[in-house]
Amino acid sequence: MQRSFTIRGDRDHAERRRVELVGDFGIDPRLLYASGLTVRDLLTRWVRAGHAWKPSTLIAYTNCVSHLSADPIGALNLRAVTPQAVYRTIGRWREAGIGPATVSGRTKTLGAALTWAVEQGVLRSHPLAGMRRPAQP
Repeated sequence: MQRSFTIRGDRDHAERRRVELVGDFGIDPRLLYASGLTVRDLLTRWVRAGHAWKPSTLIAYTNCVSHLSADPIGALNLRAVTPQAVYRTIGRWREAGIGPATVSGRTKTLGAALTWAVEQGVLRSHPLAGMRRPAQP
């Protein structure tokens, strides 16, 4: 995959080319380093992005981000995030005795961060689209 682009011309031309590259490759050249992003990197950026969350929401998300970042899934490259990888992670959590509410919260947090990544142009599409999430107790 090409990791750098040189675009010559004025600002308008560069912006048009950027939009084309996003469409062609699902990446924004301003964020090309994102191809090496891990789940941990994304979660850290997402939680620090200045959302208009209530304090209780920020606390809950920060807690989940902390646990997800320390978990092996945190080291996973974003391009490797698939429903199968998340199902395996959920299975491991359940085997470790992590309760349904915690599993649901972590899965929702991961999904929300991935949605944000799509909205920000870091990902072309949501890797967990259509995935059946664990039931919330």
